[in-house]
This record gives sequence, structure tokens and C-alpha cells, in this order.
Amino acid sequence: MSARHKPEDVAESPTTHATGAAPQSFARKITGELLPVIFLVASCCVLLFGLWSKRHALLDQPLWSPHDAVVQVALFVGAYVVVCVALLALPAFQARVAATAFLAVYVVTVAGPGPVAAALLVGVGCLSVGDVLVRRLDPDLGGSLKALLSLLVGLTLLALLVTVIAHFPVNRPAFYVSLFVATLIINFRGLREYWQCLSQWFARPRSSTHRWGYAAAVLLVLVLLLQSIRAVLPETGGDGMGMHLVVASQLAYHHQWSFDPAMFTWAVYPLASEWIQGVGWILGGETAARLLNFAFSVVVVLTIVAVSRRFTSSSRSLLAGCLFASAGIAFGLTANVYAEPALAAFVVGAFAVVTLPRATWTTWTTIAFGILCGGCLLTKVTALYLVVPLFILMVVRLARGGSLRSVLVQSAIALGTVIGVSFVPYAYAFWRTGNPVFPLYNDIFRSSLAPSVPESDPRWIGKFSWRLPYQMTFSTSAYCEVYNGTFGFQYLALMPLALVAGAFRRNWIAIAAFLIALVSAVPLLYAMQYVRYIFPMMALASIALAAAFQGGEGRTWSWLSRAACTLGVLIVVLNLTFFPGGAWNLPGFYGKALVSDIARQEFVDQQAPERELTAAVNALDGRMARVAFFGRAFAAGLQGTPLFAMNYNPGFEAAVAQAKTADELSRVLREQAITYVIAPLALVDASAPLSKVLSLEAEKVAERNGVALYRLKP
Repeated sequence: MSARHKPEDVAESPTTHATGAAPQSFARKITGELLPVIFLVASCCVLLFGLWSKRHALLDQPLWSPHDAVVQVALFVGAYVVVCVALLALPAFQARVAATAFLAVYVVTVAGPGPVAAALLVGVGCLSVGDVLVRRLDPDLGGSLKALLSLLVGLTLLALLVTVIAHFPVNRPAFYVSLFVATLIINFRGLREYWQCLSQWFARPRSSTHRWGYAAAVLLVLVLLLQSIRAVLPETGGDGMGMHLVVASQLAYHHQWSFDPAMFTWAVYPLASEWIQGVGWILGGETAARLLNFAFSVVVVLTIVAVSRRFTSSSRSLLAGCLFASAGIAFGLTANVYAEPALAAFVVGAFAVVTLPRATWTTWTTIAFGILCGGCLLTKVTALYLVVPLFILMVVRLARGGSLRSVLVQSAIALGTVIGVSFVPYAYAFWRTGNPVFPLYNDIFRSSLAPSVPESDPRWIGKFSWRLPYQMTFSTSAYCEVYNGTFGFQYLALMPLALVAGAFRRNWIAIAAFLIALVSAVPLLYAMQYVRYIFPMMALASIALAAAFQGGEGRTWSWLSRAACTLGVLIVVLNLTFFPGGAWNLPGFYGKALVSDIARQEFVDQQAPERELTAAVNALDGRMARVAFFGRAFAAGLQGTPLFAMNYNPGFEAAVAQAKTADELSRVLREQAITYVIAPLALVDASAPLSKVLSLEAEKVAERNGVALYRLKP
């Protein structure tokens, strides 16, 4: 790191003086040494109380079912440890080559060569595009952070491109292969520089502290490998099957997206993560789409590590990333497909840019920041809660040492870039529905295509209080469809110490990360107490958390940092104890499904029998089918057109609800040209009109685990 950047980038201890300096005052000694000890002890007591309390029933939850789940994970971890110990005995170059080969073979084996190649093509192509801009930023930018920012900028531009061309039937494999190959050719020199950096990493000798760094890296890779097991299995979550992967699969099979809010309530919503997953599906099927969702989570973790590395050691920054990744909620967001991993990636990327050294800030830095903030708004409307404080931080940083004219010019450039990147979906939604954020906030914009009274789930409202951090940590199931203990125990145990350490060491990066996480999470949680929605804020908080490991001058800070690191490792183990509960529908461990077709089929039949029925429809009628889903909206992978008898498709839902007789329901199905019906048998038996229509006008084609497929007669 350049010496001219050191005062701002490296959080120096305010107690560092030349020899012979005056001793610290008593008040400063109390603040700097006694207060962090009190906070750490108090946090540990609160953590132990919550773990011991029977009210939360943490240990009584069915997290490790089926019965052999513990045996499976023990074998997996044991095999991994054996490989890591063997690698430690090899010379540095050979160990790194062997580790890379091991990971490559593992990923190709569990995911398949086609999906891996598709995900790599998307990733390298976006890296190549983003590098054209990011190479113009701080010349001292590390190779890993440069690659991560280049990837995120490229992914944002890809999402913007698909936002536009999804209106047209051009989304085919040949188009995207040509596009990505062209990006590789155009920026071949930039990619060669990354290859040289990678070669230098392979050849780098081990440092004197390599064992601590190796141990931290081993722990982080283990956590990510455990996540990958669910990430490559077929999707079985309600949101993924009913929304996120519906967009991806429809884009792949129809080569365009139906921006029809009467068909899908969220049809005109910002869909950056879904567009990127759709490109993955086009090139490599569902597994490639899910790999890209998992890749976003990996990028979040690595960016946390890269930013934290600016004020603490490599091993301790790896521990901060490991704490974030080991929380059950992080497992749940890779087990099932959601938009939050993509949003978190763009958020931490924007934070990494806005905290770059002020001395190297140029217009290119402002543009990169604006693109990544635009990527946030391309992903979710609620990203505005994060973009505003990030923008304020940028203005504050520019104002330090800069003229008013410079601040105004750079702010205008940043704002223009944000609007330019994120403008399209909101403008189209306003033109199509009269509500730029349709269907949200319709009580304000009053679109006739949605109810003027916003719908809210009563499970997630009315519980806002100062005790929320404690409650979300131990009673997590009251704030999301997860098991208790899956929020992550690190925030409650280590954040007080991290804040004191950050303030004492004047670690402005950690303090800024915490403040942005706080001011963006509070209004969101005030409106709805739902854990998954604050996942991006948890990523920023994890950067702040790394300040607890930073240490400082004197024996007190030295042992405090070691104690914090020890506690951090214990919390990683504790988090992993609860990681199966991160997805309510997927407790346990499904290692067998990776290597056994029979186990994978049992997994699908148990979790999502609708998948087998949609596959049958694809084989019978393909894209010509129009399928009505009664019950769960599990339509991802359907080549035809799905219609949901629920709030995802309010027009069809209302028509079905108003049909009180079999004749009326039959008329609704015929008007919509429905050719197939997928419904749970229990629902068919409970609904007299539906039961009569299916018995008289349809034939049962297939049945899986209590769900049946019916084909309507012509």
C-alpha cells in the first residue's frame, strides 16, 4: 500500500506515539481498556443466556433429519480435513495447484461440466467488461478486490442489457455465447493480467504466519462447500419455484419475458438477479442459474474479506467472511433462489468503491460507484434504503479536501449514473401500470391493476422493539421462514466489542459500514420485521465486525483481539450447528443426493413433486401448454405458460374465487385456454367445483406425493 494512502486507509491507533510520549489519561485508559472488556463479557453473558434459555428451544428443533444427516456431514467434513492436512505437507506451489484441482473436480462432479462452463462464461465475460472501467480506479487496488469489482460492474451492465432485450425474442444461447466471446476477445489483454496475478499467487512462497491464514481459509472454504451442496440440487423453495426461476426459465424457453402485470404481479418489477440467472439457464440449464445465485453469495463473502483486509490481517479478515457465510440465513439463501445475495453483492461492492482512498478518487471512481448503486436498484426497490446512505457517505468523503464545485460535479455524475443504470424498469412500470414500483406502495401511486391497500403478512409486522437483535438471534422463526438460531450469533456476541474497537482505533471504514447497515435496516424493520430483507445490511455489518479482531497497542487490546478471534471460531462452529435450519423446507444434510440419482429423485418427490409433473407437461405439449396451478405456484422449469390461482396472478385468482359452481369454474378455465391443471389431491377433494370439473372434463395424467396432473379434454 502506498504511504500516501496510509493515514486514511489503515485505521491507526490513536495511542501510537514516539518513545517518551506522555502516558494516557485515566479516562482514556478506562475507555480504551476497561470498556471493551466489559462489553465483551456482557455480550458473552447475553449469548450464553439465550443459548441456555428453554424458551427458544434451540436444541429441540428437527434440524438434522433424516437420521443419517449427522453421519453424512461428518463423513464430508472428515474427508475434507484429510485433504487439507495432506495439502499442508506439500510445497506451496504444489499445494495450491492441488487445492485448485480438487475444487475444480468437486464442482464439475456435483454440478456437471455444462452448467459449470456456462457459469464460468458468464463470470469471465462480465469480468472482462467490468475491467475496462475498474482498471482506471486506484492503482494500488489489490488484485482480488479489482477482480471482484470488475465482476460486479460487468454483472450490473449485463442485467441492464437483459432488462432491455428481454422485451424481444433474441435471448438464445447463440446470442449470449457470441456476446461473451466478443468481450473476451476485446479485453484479452486485461484478462491476461488477471492470469498473471493468478500465476504469481501460485508461485508465492508461504509467509511466516501462513498456518493461521491457511487455517482460516480452510474454514471458509469448508463453509462454502457445505453451502454448495444445496446450491446445486434442484430448486424446491416457494419463492424460487414461483417467481425467481420462473422468470429465468420463461426467458430461456420463450426467448423473451412477458412484461404483463395481469399475468404476473411482479412482471414489471426490477429483476436484475433473475435476468442474470436467466442467462445462466439459457446457457446451462437450471443448475447454471443456481450456480450463479451461489456465486453472488461467494462474491459477497470475498468482498467482505477484501474490504476488511484494509484494517486487519488476512487470517482475521477471512474469519469475518466465515462468520457471515456460516449463519443459517446465508445457507438458506443459497439453498433456495432469492434476490438478496445479488443485492448484497452490489451493496458491498458499492461500499468497497466509496471507501477507496480519497487521494485516488477520479471521475471513473464516481462512475463505478454509480453503476453499482444502480445495480442495487435494478435488483430490488427496497435497495433505496441502502443507496441513500451510501450516496451520503460519498458526498462526505468528497467534501473532505475537495472544493464545493468538485463535490457538486461528482455528485451529479454519480446521480446521473445511478439513474441511467436503474431508470428502465421503473419508467416502464410507470408507463405500463401508473406505478413506477408496481405492485409496491400502491396506496401511494394508485394503479388500477393492484389493490390500493397494500397486502402485508401479519406474521412479520407488529414486533418492532429495542429487543429485536436478541429476538432475531434466538427466536428467528418469528421473523422469517427459518428455524431458531439461524440469524447468526456473531452480531450479538462481537458487535459491541467491534464498535468500541473501531471508535478507539478510529477505524472509519468499520464505523461507516455499521452506520449504513443500521440506518438502512431500521426503517425496513420498522415496516416489516423480516430477517431475509436485511441480509445486505448483515453483509455490511460483517465488515464492521472485523474491527473486533483488529487489536491495538498494549496487552489489553492484544489479548482482546485473540479472545475475539477464539470466540469467532467458536461462533462459526455454533452457526454450523444450526445451518440446516436456514431453509424451512430443507432441514438436514443432502449429501447423498449429489452422488445418487435415486436419492436425488427421492429429494425432489419429497420437496417438490410438482417438478415431475411440469416435466411431464413439457414432454407432452412443450411450449404450447397452458397450466393452471392450484395450491403451490411451483412453475419453474415449465416450458409452457403458467397461471397461478393465487396473488401472483390476481386476475386469475379473482376469477377462480368468484366461480362458485363447476360450470362457472369450467368457463374460467376455458376462457384462459387452460390445457392442464396441477393441484394437490387434498385441495381437489376440498373444492366441490374443482373436483367436479376435473372428474367430468379432465383425465388424470400423473400423480406424485399427493399432487396430481390433469389434462383437460378438448
